[in-house]
Amino acid sequence: EGTLFGFKASVTIGTVPDPKPVNADVQLAISFTSSGGLERIRFDGSLYMACDVIERKDPALKASVSILYDNVNKIFHAAFEIDLDFKVVKAHIPAVIHVEPKWWQVKLGEPKNRMTLEVNLAIIKMKFKSYIMAGDSLPPLPDPPDEVLNKLTAEQREKIKSKPMISRSASGFMFGTIFQVGPVGGEFLIFYGSLDLGVGFDVEVKQFKGMSCGNSEGGGQ
Repeated sequence: EGTLFGFKASVTIGTVPDPKPVNADVQLAISFTSSGGLERIRFDGSLYMACDVIERKDPALKASVSILYDNVNKIFHAAFEIDLDFKVVKAHIPAVIHVEPKWWQVKLGEPKNRMTLEVNLAIIKMKFKSYIMAGDSLPPLPDPPDEVLNKLTAEQREKIKSKPMISRSASGFMFGTIFQVGPVGGEFLIFYGSLDLGVGFDVEVKQFKGMSCGNSEGGGQ
């Protein structure tokens, strides 16, 4: 069943009399099938704060959203992203929701694109990076950060990467976070010091299809 017709509408809005504090682009698209039924709806929007409406350069806050509903295939997909830059405080928050008849995922960040929060003060720098994921076909656990891998032997690094549970995708739940402080340093008279600290972990609870305990009935591995 093909597309009969569709339409798309776009508009740019902003505060008055000056749109610099808040301005946005909004777009809506709807299409219909050849039988006259709804085919799909798509909404896209971008919001900007503290930037020119023409150039959109270095906004203090940028938020974007893209939502798609495919009525023919019963698919819902929504992607959100927020970037905040107040110099002292910076944040990045990506999120995705995807639902279809036999597959779904919800992601607040992911191992390669984590939610981040940075605080940069004169005396200390802190960074918090995290992700939360649930659903089907989740990626394998990420490798430890380079700061950890560089302190391991080649044999130890190979053991980490060769573990079957770590290298497989599966359905379930994943959560990981990293907290970093520094580098911070200072001097006073004959004394000096520096601090560079990092703490983190990754956790997964997954269902691996076709696998069972060695002592279970059927002798699976």
